[in-house]
Amino acid sequence: MKNYRKLKNAFSLIELSIVILIVGILVAGVTSSSRLIKRMKITVAQNLTQSSPVPSIKDLSVWYESSLEKSFIDSEESDGTPITNWFDNNIQSSFKYDFKQATVANQPKYSEGIINNLPAVRFDGTDDFMMANSVGINSKGFTAFLVGQRPNNFSATFGGPWQGLLSGTAVGANDDTASGSILAFADFGATFTTSTNLTWFSNTLTHPGGGVPYIFETLYTGTVNNIFLNGSPSANFSVNTSFLIDTLRIGCSYFNNPYKFHNGFIAEVIIYSRALNTEERKAVEGYLSKKYAIKVV
Repeated sequence: MKNYRKLKNAFSLIELSIVILIVGILVAGVTSSSRLIKRMKITVAQNLTQSSPVPSIKDLSVWYESSLEKSFIDSEESDGTPITNWFDNNIQSSFKYDFKQATVANQPKYSEGIINNLPAVRFDGTDDFMMANSVGINSKGFTAFLVGQRPNNFSATFGGPWQGLLSGTAVGANDDTASGSILAFADFGATFTTSTNLTWFSNTLTHPGGGVPYIFETLYTGTVNNIFLNGSPSANFSVNTSFLIDTLRIGCSYFNNPYKFHNGFIAEVIIYSRALNTEERKAVEGYLSKKYAIKVV
């Protein structure tokens, strides 16, 4: 009888070990599958980026994106790691205007699996921002695209009354109050808008809400501005302006100092120093839509 009990206990231990082993294999399989899916997503995104129409459209000024290995320093491509450099991928120019941030407290973080399971840059809404100097965007026209997403706990006043996402300033100037400068993208909680030439525009678009990715665009012809959310346009706004942009800042607005910091994710920024025509604009929209799985009209 004792031998039977010992044998039964032995079988129980063996069975338990087998169960633990099977569970371990299943967990490892799920983890490996998750990693494989993530890796496949990034590979597809990299292929879409490398074959995109972005660099073939003339007057590309800067291009920052988050899927290519050359977009960041290798050691910083890890979830939650502070970013010191976000590299300009514009192949039309031999000069690169990289976003940089040397101050640790102001560094945004690399974030994995955000929009369509792709990486993005996380700005904390408190003091994170990056700068690119001497970009030299001197033009009447201007077109910019930004792919972003607010945190899931979105509210109309989340992170303050409003937030700056991308600003461009002339030498010694502020962004939304000085001729030649621009606050390209401003998030007012419930709406998006843009500002330049001493004017806050009234052509706003409704924000999609927390946890919802978006493609936001602003286009200036020199006499007219229009903004688009996922391809859907606002009303036109008349403005007579020229740009003399020396410094770009991402993650904030600028009024004597960086302020109105953005709380959210930014995955891609594309800027042209002219107004794109409809065909060109839709070509860039189509690329961003496919890459980030965001439906455009």
